[in-house]
Amino acid sequence: MTTKDEDAIADIKYIETHDNLLFFTNKGKVYQTKAYEISESSRTSKGTAIVKLLNIESDEKVESFINYRKGNEAKYVFLTTKTALLRKALFPNLKNIRRSGILSIKLDKDDELVWSKLHGGR
Repeated sequence: MTTKDEDAIADIKYIETHDNLLFFTNKGKVYQTKAYEISESSRTSKGTAIVKLLNIESDEKVESFINYRKGNEAKYVFLTTKTALLRKALFPNLKNIRRSGILSIKLDKDDELVWSKLHGGR
């Protein structure tokens, strides 16, 4: 994979064409897209800018993403902020998201969302 000098690879995940992707931004919003909506490229290409895939605001940046398949039995999404606030959100509430995204966690003025993870627990 070819990257620009200022880019770094933070996470690599195996996803399938019909997976749904949830992108969580530092502002606490979540956006959804299908994996097949991301164009395929060669191993030497520099990829596609996230702003071409999602309708994010100029001061937002994607902090984490999760993928899920139809029939996924996860019950919760755990969200963590910069100030160590942890929230357990019901996963079914995040399955049908409009293109403009929805607020996944309410943040204080100086806080940011930094991490998300699916969980099937109790």
